[in-house]
Amino acid sequence: MKKTIWIALVILIILSSCVVPGNSAGETTNANEPVANTSKDYEQDTTAARQVVEDHFKFLEQKDQEGVLSTLADWYKQSNIDFKFENQESIKVISIDLETDTKYAATYLKNGRGTVTGVSTLDLRVFRVIYDVEYKDDSIGVMPSGRYTWRFFVIRQNEQGPWLIDDYGV
Repeated sequence: MKKTIWIALVILIILSSCVVPGNSAGETTNANEPVANTSKDYEQDTTAARQVVEDHFKFLEQKDQEGVLSTLADWYKQSNIDFKFENQESIKVISIDLETDTKYAATYLKNGRGTVTGVSTLDLRVFRVIYDVEYKDDSIGVMPSGRYTWRFFVIRQNEQGPWLIDDYGV
């Protein structure tokens, strides 16, 4: 009987050590590891952030510079910005998915623009976007026509702030 109690106690200790205090959904285990969150608010926020990326590509397709700028963080809004719409033949989104690899968020927060913006993991969403773009003349732009997979870093400065694209790239 004592042996059974000891075995049960050992199993209980092992199982209880698997629970990490302070690691509820949405918190961060350390600066390099954002934790996935599945709460209803998180899902609604993710939907709102995703909509910004969808709108961004809609405005790109419409060649609407003001619309594109409305989806971007303020630091993009410079007088000399040129999206080269006159060379764009078409742009089509293939997919927009929430990035599941936390290394992208961690890199943004620790080494990227997150060091400038100071946003928390709760105010950051990273989307993996696959899109096709075709240009009239590939020699004019910085990249040729083709299919691209880029990460879009969408942030807000606080819970009431708007979601905006702060950074994007490979």
